[in-house]
Amino acid sequence: MYQDARYARTATTDALKALFEANSENNYHDNEEGNNISVLEPSLSIAPTLNYAKKGGNERKRVDLALFFALFIISEFKSPHRAGYMLVDEAFDSLDKAGQASVLKWCHWSAKRLTYLFVITHNQSLVRIAEEKGTAEGGIGASVVTAKAGNKGTELKVNGVRIGILPVSGREHRA
Repeated sequence: MYQDARYARTATTDALKALFEANSENNYHDNEEGNNISVLEPSLSIAPTLNYAKKGGNERKRVDLALFFALFIISEFKSPHRAGYMLVDEAFDSLDKAGQASVLKWCHWSAKRLTYLFVITHNQSLVRIAEEKGTAEGGIGASVVTAKAGNKGTELKVNGVRIGILPVSGREHRA
């Protein structure tokens, strides 16, 4: 049991570090001296210099999302009732570019482990990224479903092709 708890703690720590610590590509979390700021202390508590209440909306949302993904990872360990899907509802819409990149990274990671990953967004740049990554060599298949109000109800398109159209008959069905 100790080994399982240690493994869960290590996985959670690594998940949070991946979202918050700067890597060689992004240096979003450097202090004035240019040193990397560690969000997590050895005790797995949040560093006191990173007071949640004093952070801006984007930063708080990134913390919330990091905790969500960390809990998602923990839930995979021993749950016999694990769902094969995840719904991410408008998680990107108020994030800055660094936050969007972090969530995209975790969505990509999650998509490899789940049967379905549903992402709801109004951000067109993220839709383009999903379309590109879904068709790229070795990419995870992605279908972009768009919904809009039409003359006869909601119109749905999957990858630009309209779906849900009733067959045309001699008479029109009225509701």
